[in-house]
Amino acid sequence: MDARGWLLDYSKMHGDTSPLNGRVFLPTGLKQYYYASYLRDLIMRGVPVAQISSQTTFLKVWREDLPWVKIRTPSGPFTHCGICEYLKMLISSASDSAIRTRLMLRLGGATMTFKEHSESS
Repeated sequence: MDARGWLLDYSKMHGDTSPLNGRVFLPTGLKQYYYASYLRDLIMRGVPVAQISSQTTFLKVWREDLPWVKIRTPSGPFTHCGICEYLKMLISSASDSAIRTRLMLRLGGATMTFKEHSESS
C-alpha cells in the first residue's frame, strides 16, 4: 500500500470530517507519529522495508496530494476527549442508576479538567 492510500484509509477510520469545508481532522499528534504508524502497519503486514515510502516521501504525498487531511489542534474544532467519550459510553450502558449518577459526576470532573487543560494551552 502506498502512502497516499494508507493516509486515506487512516483518515476515513480515525478522522472527523468537517461539515463546513470537507476537511478531515486527524487526532492531535505529530506528523512523525503518523509516519511511524504507517511504517509499523506496513511492516506488520509483511511489506519489505525497502518498498515502504520514506518519511520525506510520506510527508510530501500528504502535503501535495491530501491537503485537506489536517491534524486538529487540542483547542480546535471537533476536539474529542477520549476519557469523556468512554464515560459517555459507560453512562449509556449503565443499568444501575447509582452507577450512572457516579459516572455522570465523573464526566463533569473530566470535562472540567479537559477544559482547564485546553484553556491553559
